[in-house]
Amino acid sequence: MSKSARLARGGLAALAIVGLACSRTSLLAPDGAQVTGAAVDSADSMPSLSPDVSGVDRVVDTVAASLCGNGKLDPGEECDDGNTEDDDGCSSQCVIDCYYNCQCHPWDPPCVDARVCGNAVLTSDEECDDGNTLSGDGCSGSCQLEPGWTCVPGRGCFPTCGDGRMVGWETCDDGNTHDGDGCASNCLAEPCWDCSVGTCSYQSCADGGQDAGEASVCGDGVISPGEQCDDGDLNTDQGYGTCTTRCKIGPFCGDGQVNGPEECDLGSGNGKVDGKGGCSFGCSSPHYCGDSIIDSDRGEQCDLGDLNGVPLDPNGQPSDTGMLSCTKNCLIPFPQH
Repeated sequence: MSKSARLARGGLAALAIVGLACSRTSLLAPDGAQVTGAAVDSADSMPSLSPDVSGVDRVVDTVAASLCGNGKLDPGEECDDGNTEDDDGCSSQCVIDCYYNCQCHPWDPPCVDARVCGNAVLTSDEECDDGNTLSGDGCSGSCQLEPGWTCVPGRGCFPTCGDGRMVGWETCDDGNTHDGDGCASNCLAEPCWDCSVGTCSYQSCADGGQDAGEASVCGDGVISPGEQCDDGDLNTDQGYGTCTTRCKIGPFCGDGQVNGPEECDLGSGNGKVDGKGGCSFGCSSPHYCGDSIIDSDRGEQCDLGDLNGVPLDPNGQPSDTGMLSCTKNCLIPFPQH
């Protein structure tokens, strides 16, 4: 039996269970007192808290579409900010967006946008986030990638050597990463060469020339010009998310290649496409309507996989005379009167 059929056979009551989008270990009552599992008397008025589970689940009623967006927390809603817009903390289905900490109960605070540029957390409207709002360091004040730079989550930004743009600590960039042509593979001018005018010309060593970074020692734990990273004794050419012995960033989530524990990697496209065919910022395959997983973060009320939109009999089997249990949009259909 398919996974979808097993879910359907499990009974329609399970479809009404919706988990909080953001896991909470405690809640505040109107008077400010902590609410524990023992203090919760009714799942209709407040979610029940299990002492063994950090998340919060509750059974809810189907919410009429006309109620979502009225600014009141009606039965079955996780939040209601007075509209049915997505990406503002409370979704069009009145489900909390995990990027936010917003009203789940009347005594909770209103939605507050936590997707702030400069907090080192990469979100869908950002191309980079290096933990500050300064421009000129690879990631602009509005968290957009600046030309000539590469930004790696958790590693910051560094010049993209070999792209023909001379930025940051680069003293040359001839469009390649070859040694011996005046501009070294780390985009520092090689000894006895002068690249100050954009192209490199050989100079006698007696005439000076620029330095290719002999003073930089890969492995000293200090990120010096010409280095993308330096983890000191931890530099290694093995493993995922490491710094190599040449002080280059090893395989990482966002490099466009599926490596290590990654399920997917679309490079700069990570986090930009939801659902099937997309890839999260953490290089995992995101949920989508039709994957047989009820994802309340995306506003799903049910998900029977291939059986979404199919009338089912009481045993959960497709039937011409059955009732629609879950729509193609992963919503519980309203009872027909």
